[in-house]
Amino acid sequence: MNKITLVTAFFDIKREEFGKFARSNDKYFNDFKRWARIKNDLIFFCENAEYGERVKQIREEFGLKNTKIVVLDDITKIQPELLAKMQEIEKNEYFLNFRAYKPNPENRAMYNYVMLMKFYCLMKAGEMTEVNEQIAWMDFGFEHGGATFADENDYAFEWKYDFGDKITMFYIPPIDERPMFEICRAMEPVCVMGMMFVVPKKHTNILWNLFVECETEFANVGLMDDDQPFMLMCSRKRPDIFDLRVSDWFMPLHDFGGEHIKIKPKEKISFMRKVKNKIKRILHKK
Repeated sequence: MNKITLVTAFFDIKREEFGKFARSNDKYFNDFKRWARIKNDLIFFCENAEYGERVKQIREEFGLKNTKIVVLDDITKIQPELLAKMQEIEKNEYFLNFRAYKPNPENRAMYNYVMLMKFYCLMKAGEMTEVNEQIAWMDFGFEHGGATFADENDYAFEWKYDFGDKITMFYIPPIDERPMFEICRAMEPVCVMGMMFVVPKKHTNILWNLFVECETEFANVGLMDDDQPFMLMCSRKRPDIFDLRVSDWFMPLHDFGGEHIKIKPKEKISFMRKVKNKIKRILHKK
């Protein structure tokens, strides 16, 4: 089994001000504390050194010292022209009228830009000599504080799995075959999941450039979105370097190397998802 280096990040975009989509910074750190028990090497990216110290302290509470903190000076300077275009789109009434759900975070430029930073962080991790050949992204708030797994102590293991030499992304079948503009318009759940995926070290730079290319193409025609539609778009552009595997929300960790992790009763999980999806469909029709 191949060793895996984990990468995650937290950038404060004042999500507590996002109305019904609000989440506090403490909520993110509490969610992280749940999966911080995992024994893999971890690289954490942030703009605030205090956040790095907080992450390091949480890891050390579980006896883990294999945590690398990377403080980025100002993420807005990484792709300033693209960010400027996205900020213009955010204010464009034609864009907002095109989208099915106006209040969603995916209509905010800085939210979408931070989603893009996942791939920048992976690229920077891939430049580090001490990093394993397999690098996995995990959202900082992975599993949303216990949405799927029954016992947080099950995270206390070293995750290993041989994902091969392609970029492994996980999806809920069937594969979405709609045109990208329709996926952007409808704002329905995209089949490819963004909370976790695995990238060979040799592909981290390719993935970053591919992502910037896709987002720029969207921005040039007055559109933007978060990471998941672009993950699908990238796999369409370069199917030769992608391997899409079937899983479910947060389940890749269980399905590929973490089979010991206990899962909450599926009836409860499925019921809540059905309710949320039904509400979305009703709002979409209105």
